[in-house]
Amino acid sequence: MCNSITQCNSITQCNSIAQCNSITQCNIAQCNITQCNRIAQCNIAQCNSITQCNSIAQCNSITHCNSIAQCNSIAQCNSTAQCNSIAQCNSIAQCDITAQCNSIAQCNSIAQCNSIAQCYTIAQCDSIAQCNSIAQCNSIAQCNIIAQCNIIAQCNSIAQCDSIAQCDITAQCDITAQCDITAQCNSIAQCNSIAQCNSIAQCNSIAQCYSIAQCNSIAQCNSIAQCDITAQCNSIA
Repeated sequence: MCNSITQCNSITQCNSIAQCNSITQCNIAQCNITQCNRIAQCNIAQCNSITQCNSIAQCNSITHCNSIAQCNSIAQCNSTAQCNSIAQCNSIAQCDITAQCNSIAQCNSIAQCNSIAQCYTIAQCDSIAQCNSIAQCNSIAQCNIIAQCNIIAQCNSIAQCDSIAQCDITAQCDITAQCDITAQCNSIAQCNSIAQCNSIAQCNSIAQCYSIAQCNSIAQCNSIAQCDITAQCNSIA
């Protein structure tokens, strides 16, 4: 009864009453005022589908609002600056499949955003310099299958990058995956003295790798299973 009356929604005490916020009729224009967004029940389906609700500052800064799927699937939510700088928002999948999210500078520099897979399937993300120099970015597989990542000098000199297979399709022998499965590579001194190389499985399953003294004296090598089942490895003090 009360919720079907227009002036009811503009009355303060009405918005603080639980049953008011859970009734469909209540979620009309007047409902989306300050005190309404502070109430948990307000964040139900029909509330998030109302345009003006998602564009209200209080709404985007409230924890329960950002954890609701409908909120993030609405365009204006993702294009709002304050929304993209909020942790909860960036940890939600729908946010990252929205084009404008990845084209916003602050979004690409946020840790949560860069650790989400969908973010890297969007072209403009990988062409942004700051993205390729971020640690999380280099440790994600999708990022390394993109050409410009491998031809960027700083990428190849970053530790995380060298431990990823796709990245190692570049010419330098000692930091690539092919290096570990290629015979002549393992006989090259500098290759065996590189930490990343010794921590890669393929490297340790290759015979000539174990016959090289410096390889067996490296910590990573000795802590890998394949290494210990090799005769010459165990005979080295």
